[in-house]
Amino acid sequence: MAVGQTEAGPLVSFVNLRLAGQLEFDASGGARAISNNAPNGSAYEGLLDQAWVRLAGLEIGVQPSMFGFARWGYTVVLGYSSLVNTPAISYTYPVNNLGAAGNAASVSLALEDPTIRDMADGVLARYASPGAPNFVAQARFGTPSLLLHIGGALHQVRDAAAGDCCASPDETMWGEAGTIGGEYRVKWSDLFGASAGDMYGRLMIQGAVARGAIGYLGIPFFATDYVADADGAIRPTVGYSGIVSYEHLWTPTLKSSLTYSIFNTSETSGVGELWPGPPPVSMWFDVKVRGSQLQAGVEDMVQPDLMVGLDAGYTWTTAKGNYAGASAAPVEVGFPSVALYVRKVF
Repeated sequence: MAVGQTEAGPLVSFVNLRLAGQLEFDASGGARAISNNAPNGSAYEGLLDQAWVRLAGLEIGVQPSMFGFARWGYTVVLGYSSLVNTPAISYTYPVNNLGAAGNAASVSLALEDPTIRDMADGVLARYASPGAPNFVAQARFGTPSLLLHIGGALHQVRDAAAGDCCASPDETMWGEAGTIGGEYRVKWSDLFGASAGDMYGRLMIQGAVARGAIGYLGIPFFATDYVADADGAIRPTVGYSGIVSYEHLWTPTLKSSLTYSIFNTSETSGVGELWPGPPPVSMWFDVKVRGSQLQAGVEDMVQPDLMVGLDAGYTWTTAKGNYAGASAAPVEVGFPSVALYVRKVF
């Protein structure tokens, strides 16, 4: 980070590189590849975490999206919450000393990279070149112990799948997403007296909804943003996600966390003719996917610049489809996860 003073206000430049990844193995147990953990596999997502320049309230570069809340929960393994770093141009107008001392508010507007949020499989949905950025707005209000957040986004859908498949005219629509959340920090002795000692806690709750912009839910790729019918019609997918997370500081060096996340998506096609007959054969589908994730973690600061921790969790996911009026049996998947980690601060 570098900071300078100008007549317009502080000029801040910031670059954060990330060296993180995982070793992947094939079915035989042999090492196959090293992944950089980038959501879309792009170089800057894998290495360049953030890189921006800020003058007063104007910020340009790879920065946290204005849609998401402060974080994805207090566990190391990610919960279902929309937190993305993206190329963007944003402006934030702050309001300090609002009401009581220490209170503040802000309003932000941003033009963000639309491709970061794309959820497409190339068959049901395939994006044409973007014609407009994502338009994102955010408002926040904070006190010394409480932070409230609300955000909204418009995401343009320009389909190319129907044109490539069936020579249908390209269609365009706008997807929408919204989120609301809050974080509350408390010193337990303020509620229960001296018997609570120096224990602190913080609670985060966030929810998001989306229509034609599933990438804003912060969930794995279980649905496309939309389904393109053969005639070019675009049918937006709808969904929601939510997360509740609590972190408890038992001592100045020992803390634990508990996070629970949920999501639900509904992806539907129109009626298409597979065979003109006789008799005619039509096809359509309606697929619903829901999931939840429970995570718990503990972290100890063994020295001021060295932390060790353990995260454990379990994930449940269920998919159920209806095809041409015939209901398929639900498919259920559940699996545990364990993460041991060491965090070093330099």
